[in-house]
Amino acid sequence: MKPSYRYWLAPLTFILVLSAALSWSWAQESAWRSEQQRHLNEVAQSVATSIERHLSHAASAAYILGSLVRHNDGALENFAGHARDILTSVDGISNLQLAPAGIIDQIYPLPGHEAALGHNILRDDQRRNEAWVALNSKRMTLAGPFTLRQGGEGLIVRQPVFLPKPDGAEQFWGFASALVLVDDLLAATELPSLEARGLRYTLARPASSSDEMLRFAGAPQEALENPVQVQIPVPNQHWLLEVAASSPLASAPYFAIQVFFSFVVALSCALLIYALLRQPDLLKQRVAHKTRESRHLQQALEQERSRAERYLDMANAMLLVLDAEGRVVMLNQRGHQILGHPPGSLIGQSWPQRCLPETEREAVHSHLSECLAAGLTEDYYENHVVTAEGDTRLIAWHNVVAWDAERNAPQLICAGQDITAQRRDQATLHTLSCAVEQSSACVMILDRQGRIEYVNPYFTRLTGFESDEVRGKKPRFLESEDTSRSDLIALRRRISRGREWHGEICYQKKNRELFWARETISPIKNNQGVVTHFVSVSEDITRLRLHQEQIERLAYWDQLTGLANRRLFRKELAQALSERHGRRQHLTLFYLNLDQFKRVNDSLGHEAGDELLRLVADKLRQELGSDSLLGRLGGDEFAFALADIDEEAAARLAGRISALVRKPTRLSAGISRAQEMFVTTSIGIAVAPGDSQDAAELMKFADMAMHQAKKHGRNTHRFFSPALTERAEANLFLEQELRQAIRNREFVLFYQPQIDLKSGEVVGLEALVRWQHPRRGMIFPNHFIPLAEETGLIVGIGQQVIMMACEAYQRLQTLGLGQLRVAVNLSALQFHDPLFISTFKHILDESRVPAAQIELELTESMLMENVEEAIKILKQLKTLGATLAIDDFGTGYSSLSYLKRLPVDILKVDRTFVKDIPQDQNDMEITAAVIAMAHKLKLEVVGEGVETDEQERFLRDNGCELAQGYLYSPPVPEGQLVALVTRLNQRAKRNQSRVIPLEQP
Repeated sequence: MKPSYRYWLAPLTFILVLSAALSWSWAQESAWRSEQQRHLNEVAQSVATSIERHLSHAASAAYILGSLVRHNDGALENFAGHARDILTSVDGISNLQLAPAGIIDQIYPLPGHEAALGHNILRDDQRRNEAWVALNSKRMTLAGPFTLRQGGEGLIVRQPVFLPKPDGAEQFWGFASALVLVDDLLAATELPSLEARGLRYTLARPASSSDEMLRFAGAPQEALENPVQVQIPVPNQHWLLEVAASSPLASAPYFAIQVFFSFVVALSCALLIYALLRQPDLLKQRVAHKTRESRHLQQALEQERSRAERYLDMANAMLLVLDAEGRVVMLNQRGHQILGHPPGSLIGQSWPQRCLPETEREAVHSHLSECLAAGLTEDYYENHVVTAEGDTRLIAWHNVVAWDAERNAPQLICAGQDITAQRRDQATLHTLSCAVEQSSACVMILDRQGRIEYVNPYFTRLTGFESDEVRGKKPRFLESEDTSRSDLIALRRRISRGREWHGEICYQKKNRELFWARETISPIKNNQGVVTHFVSVSEDITRLRLHQEQIERLAYWDQLTGLANRRLFRKELAQALSERHGRRQHLTLFYLNLDQFKRVNDSLGHEAGDELLRLVADKLRQELGSDSLLGRLGGDEFAFALADIDEEAAARLAGRISALVRKPTRLSAGISRAQEMFVTTSIGIAVAPGDSQDAAELMKFADMAMHQAKKHGRNTHRFFSPALTERAEANLFLEQELRQAIRNREFVLFYQPQIDLKSGEVVGLEALVRWQHPRRGMIFPNHFIPLAEETGLIVGIGQQVIMMACEAYQRLQTLGLGQLRVAVNLSALQFHDPLFISTFKHILDESRVPAAQIELELTESMLMENVEEAIKILKQLKTLGATLAIDDFGTGYSSLSYLKRLPVDILKVDRTFVKDIPQDQNDMEITAAVIAMAHKLKLEVVGEGVETDEQERFLRDNGCELAQGYLYSPPVPEGQLVALVTRLNQRAKRNQSRVIPLEQP
């Protein structure tokens, strides 16, 4: 290597070493910042999940209340009782409301909310937008936050309630709503504690008139820097939660020190290389320059030493270096602060003699000597030190032995933390713990989330629960059904705001025995005023509440029938299940519902319905005995439970009960003369422990079996099977997928051509819907249309079908297929939808398709449900110019007197009459008669399901104008239509050229 270039090795070494060291330091810094960002994401996701869960509780409560109103035909007599049950089961709700026709007339609990009574939601400028959205879409909405008339900020979950009319349509009844206070919602999450953790947040909702997000909680939006954003799905909208650190993310610990030492190491390596390279040139000058080089090196070392000492002084721990004799080599600034000695005054002094109490000097000196002799890499030790003022402090040491390059002159490096206050607090806490342990009151300590961390021995003696059984749980397992739900809500609301609560609560012991407690719950706050724990102190006051409990038992009985109500029945059922749980004895639950009981109330009045319920209760009581577990669960539902009967005996008993209820019942109440009524019942049966050991779940299973009995024709019984639960879950999952499919427009249309029997050419198409599932592929209508009709989703699907049919018509016309009429099938719900006419007109206007080219097909049963209303709707459609057809004619119960009044254009002969032609003479005569009748009424006739030439010939010979079926083509996607229509039309032209016209009779 040439001398002129060798000195480049020194700066090159410096650059390489410094780059490697800085890269390592930066990697540590990046990992530190990534961890901080991940923690921020976890906090935001946790808070968003908590908010979503609390709002879903409110949505569930509103949905349940709306279902009760609908089930009771809008007459929810025991609103307070139902609302109390709902609030007992669902957390986080301030109150429940009913608003018939949009006017609030019932609130539970009412105290504090009287100002809202009589308020018209639909006319309130602040609230009516969301209310009208819920009314028009028939879907649940979330409104707010806004200022409540009774004070405070609140959120309203509204469930629109529609009651069925006698003609099968639905009529808007009003709203069932659940109120959630904003303060309660925020307090139930981790949001109030974020600022104490160095975080800031904003919570925003969409503006009703724009796409902007309106902030309603947290810090000003511009105050957040690089926030984490999480969308929270709520009914009919999404909220936006943003969480960010209060200040820019801190650097990783010791990052600056690492950078500094990286520079020092790189510089040292460069200097070493430089020195080595300089050796040959400096041999002749070493003697002359040795003094100067030593002085420069000493100055550099002193500077580095001074700089290193400054960094060590910045550490929060006491850093001490001792030599092998126990003398102080180095003590940082923190050490001097703790000991109270001036900086540098202890250097060279004996550490045990100057800074340790006399009683510990020998033990500490011996321990340090052992560490040096063993050469330990790490050691932990605690001892006291004496300050300059004579005070004693307890220090926890982490010790490491350091050696020089020749393993001579070992030194002990000690890092110490002052733990005096910590140990003093531990001693104080121990004293308090002993006092709590020996207390005659029941003491619980809970964390901020309400989970039990500690219970004293008296808690175990009182409740029967050991501390290991309850640690980590929330004390809700102690709550009994006798405790007022409103009291529990008030309790949680108060303590969530960091306030003390006093009151009386009824709890249950491990053996299910109830006891009343007078309880005080107080928050425990840290030095920053943040609540970290809660302490509960309670005493047993069961005897004082005995008289009050006896009075409250009256609330467990149904006033109409004298039977146990749902609350008492469920409680007694749970007790019966618990008693038999250890002995594995069977308990059979029968769930009864009177078939079509609503007709009695509608025709004879509610007094007659009440009398019928009393007579049915008397029959059941006489059959089962007065001591049996029998109750009226509400409305026309009854339940009873029997022990130790097998399935065959249960089926025989269900048959006897059905026969007993079916016997004529003489009514007199509320009508002009005595009248005999015939009523039947559907019975569902569930058996414990096979089906379930939980009372509420067993009742749910029996209820599902009862509905299965109704589906099988009523006046029968069914046993519960797991398939019912699987089917219900499958339907729920399918319903969610259907809603997603409507939003994502996953439906496609297949088309089957309609042929003019005279010319053989294609004159129309019938559009048939398919579901193009993203994972399961093509799904046919029979797998999803029944559920869509049951859930009302068929209306949205039908609208998409009409839009797709209009779009397809325009595309096919552009491709030169001419004026092909496109037929779509209407469902009953879609036909009777009040918005159907306006929606259909809007689609025609948007797509610019002539109304006559869209053929709407309706079934007989759809029209015969309410002929007068059907005629009115059909006339409106004819005014728009639409072509109307009766589908599947002959399978319903049409009246010819009504048929001639219906303004329809086409009659479609059902495929069941065509498929057996010419083998079945009856089908041939019926089909010929239908065609002749349709021609008398000046209607065009379409024959469905044509599969053979004989069927086509028969229809043509009898004057049928159009036909469709697999003889011509199965339904095909739009992409195959051009080729299919062209092929059919060309074949028709070839056939026409060979046909010899027949002489007309």
